[in-house]
Amino acid sequence: RAGHPWPLRRWAALGGAVVAVVVATQSGVGRYDTERLSVHMVQHVLLGMVAPFALALAAPITDRKSVV
Repeated sequence: RAGHPWPLRRWAALGGAVVAVVVATQSGVGRYDTERLSVHMVQHVLLGMVAPFALALAAPITDRKSVV
């Protein structure tokens, strides 16, 4: 769909979701998740709550007209 760019807030939400997944899996959180319960719980929150919520806000598959 030429001429219909994504709003900046949707790009930011998509970027936030990617950052949350990368931090949860590729940083110190991912490294120490098997050694500390608190780090493991942070990983659960990032992967189970933050990333899905940010992806829902980004709405990458919806029609632009249906997104409020």
